[in-house]
Amino acid sequence: MIIPTFLALALSASAIDQANTADARCLAWFLMLESKPDQYWPDQYWDAAFAKSAALYYAGRISGRDPAADLQAVILRAAPMARRLSPAERAQCRGALKPVGVALHGAADLINSR
Repeated sequence: MIIPTFLALALSASAIDQANTADARCLAWFLMLESKPDQYWPDQYWDAAFAKSAALYYAGRISGRDPAADLQAVILRAAPMARRLSPAERAQCRGALKPVGVALHGAADLINSR
């Protein structure tokens, strides 16, 4: 019983590390995009407020998994990876935001209709 439990905990810790690494790359990329959009994605128009909101979303995901996470250290470790994100990886970072945005917009409509 102890070995399967330990194995399950190790696997779940590994999955959390992988999720945090992926989210950290997106977080760092959106922070870089907010400060230097022409350098990190010159062919697209980006609103700095959107990039900042996206960064907050990813910071919240990481903090939700690990409330003790040192976000500054996480970002600094992820920055080199974020600079090398492929267009497909950038699309994944953006794509994760769409369902959240739709849900928030729907909630705002409900609140305003009352």
